[in-house]
Amino acid sequence: MITYNANNIVYNSIIIIKGIIDPKKICNFAIKNMYLNTDADYWGLFGMLDAESSVKDLVFINPVIEMRPKNYYTGVLAGMSMKATVDNIHIFNAKITGSKNGTTIGGVIGEANYYSTIKSCSVNDIIIDAPMAEYVGGIVGDTRTTSNVNACYVGNLHGNNTSITAGNNVGGIVGETGQDCEVSNCKVDVAITGGYNVGGLVGYSNGRGLIVN
Repeated sequence: MITYNANNIVYNSIIIIKGIIDPKKICNFAIKNMYLNTDADYWGLFGMLDAESSVKDLVFINPVIEMRPKNYYTGVLAGMSMKATVDNIHIFNAKITGSKNGTTIGGVIGEANYYSTIKSCSVNDIIIDAPMAEYVGGIVGDTRTTSNVNACYVGNLHGNNTSITAGNNVGGIVGETGQDCEVSNCKVDVAITGGYNVGGLVGYSNGRGLIVN
């Protein structure tokens, strides 16, 4: 178990990651009490998952992200992914707060871009309180260019502790889906508050997107 904010040390995210991160090759791996609060465009454990990268089999417990004015893309795992694969990531008792107009926030990934795949992930007991954010989802803030989200869950383990408060384009799984993007086999149990384009699974589907099951 790794605790990032032990002794009040604030973790700075890894800017760009390439390659494969497979914690099972090392040990049963969890990240506990990760605390993020700094100025960065792309913000999470990783700032960006670059082309052909893969991250799987990670657990986050009690992550906290306090957003600042320079943060544009925010997620617990990564601010953005580009042609990346994210598989079997599970997040418990997360809190993401603060935003500005145009901010993109996801429980796992801020923006999944360019043939990214997010599958078999769950976000449990998350609170997202970002009333000015523009694209917000429990798993991904927005998906673009044939990126897919499959078999993911956002909901409650303990009472009714899961809530998303944002500005516009707010969904339990994805805030906005872009061209040829797909959301399939997902489940949501979350209270959602927003302005316009608010949906249980997807806030807004734009450009031949597909929502299945």
